[in-house]
Amino acid sequence: MSTFPRRAAPWLIVILAAGCGPQPHFVEVAGRVLSDGRPLDEVVVTFVPTPQELDRFTSSAVTDEHGAFQLRCVDGHSGAVVGRHRVTLEDLLPYRAPRNDDPSPDAGPIVSRVPRSYNSVSETPLSLEIKPGQEELTLEVLP
Repeated sequence: MSTFPRRAAPWLIVILAAGCGPQPHFVEVAGRVLSDGRPLDEVVVTFVPTPQELDRFTSSAVTDEHGAFQLRCVDGHSGAVVGRHRVTLEDLLPYRAPRNDDPSPDAGPIVSRVPRSYNSVSETPLSLEIKPGQEELTLEVLP
């Protein structure tokens, strides 16, 4: 009997494994977004993993009326990848405001409740580490 299969098997495993990088570990992530201690509803919360090679595992959610969110990854996983993340926040309220063809002169534009710096991955002041067994997060928006 040939010894080729026995000799080739370890190399075959190495070759096949080389194409499969380690898969990231996901954990459930829930939390609240607050401003001056009050919940912010209708805010998109996005967790972008760092380093950049992991950005395909970005997770996001929209806050409810209690400011609560439950993250879901773009690939369908529930939660977020364990590791460091930049966190962006974007207020949906200005986009969802009713549009009036004849606005009152006293009515001004609806201003975002979240400062513009929170909208950008490179400028956001929010950066945190997601760990296994993560507790509920509280994200406080500062002026």
